[in-house]
Amino acid sequence: FRKSKMNKMTKYALILSIKKEPFQSLGHPSRLQEGQLKSKYKDLQLKVHPDKNKSKHATEAAQIVNFAYKELKEKIIN
Repeated sequence: FRKSKMNKMTKYALILSIKKEPFQSLGHPSRLQEGQLKSKYKDLQLKVHPDKNKSKHATEAAQIVNFAYKELKEKIIN
């Protein structure tokens, strides 16, 4: 695993951007293949997961990332 060197402000900015534009954080389905989407999803989840990110908004951000991943995955498959 890569160790992320993100300070608190960077983590907070990441969470705010996810809350504002959840789909943009993972990419556009017409430009992604399923493997690329999964890779981006895993990287983003490592950054916002409540066990790794102690921000009070981390749980909400992780849920938003999960939702966006499921929606984009369906668009790629269909």
